[in-house]
Amino acid sequence: MPALQTALAVIGIDPIRETAHRIIIEVYIVEGNVASALKRYQQYQSFLRRELGVFPSTRMTELVQDLVGGSQVEDVPGLRRSELHDSTATVLKGPHLAP
Repeated sequence: MPALQTALAVIGIDPIRETAHRIIIEVYIVEGNVASALKRYQQYQSFLRRELGVFPSTRMTELVQDLVGGSQVEDVPGLRRSELHDSTATVLKGPHLAP
């Protein structure tokens, strides 16, 4: 998949680039690979917190919240609501794929 390969190459050059991480997550969602999408988010979030002391954007956080759907974020292993950028963001229905 060219989008995935390109995004992975971009991360190799610029690991902070959120757009590339978001594309990878979106590809995983389209493939139905929710576990890999959540894992990618967790890795990116940990990286940003460790290196810059910041959180992923609201757009990225909403993408992950869409994955957990009606579940509480606390019910997803490794994800806690307190770790999300905006813990009060509304959970949307279904995957929200950015254009």
